[in-house]
Amino acid sequence: MSVVPTEGDIPPLGHLVEALSGDRADVVSLTRVLTGVLSDALPSGIVEVDYDRSVSDRLRGRPGNPVRLSVTLGDTVLTMAQGQRGHPEPVVAHAVRGVVLTRRPVTVAEWVRSLAEAIRALAAEDAAARTALQRLLLG
Repeated sequence: MSVVPTEGDIPPLGHLVEALSGDRADVVSLTRVLTGVLSDALPSGIVEVDYDRSVSDRLRGRPGNPVRLSVTLGDTVLTMAQGQRGHPEPVVAHAVRGVVLTRRPVTVAEWVRSLAEAIRALAAEDAAARTALQRLLLG
C-alpha cells in the first residue's frame, strides 16, 4: 500500500535548516547527521562520504575522518569538503546525467538551506524520504 504524502505531513523547512545548521558547521558533524539519519531512510547512493584514513585507522579497522560529503538529489549535487585549516567548503552544483554543468561556492547556511529544499522536494514525492525528514526533525 502506497501512502501519498500531503503538504501537512512534511515538516516545515525552517526546522530542518535549524536542525542541521545549529552548531554543525563542519564536515565531520554534517557527515554524522546525514549518514546517521538520512542515509538510513533515503535510497542508497544519495549520500556519499570520502574518508582520509591513516595507516593506524586501516590497521585498527576504523573508517577514518570524513573529508568530503556529497549529496545527490535529482539534478542538484551538494558537496561539503574540508578545506584549509578544517574550514568547510560548501558547493552547490547542477548536474545533468552525471555531468556537472554549474558549480557555485556558497555559505554553510545556504548549503544547508539548499539541502533542506532538495530533501523537502523529494519528501513531497517519496514516502521514505518523508520518513527520514520526520526522523531527523522529531528524533
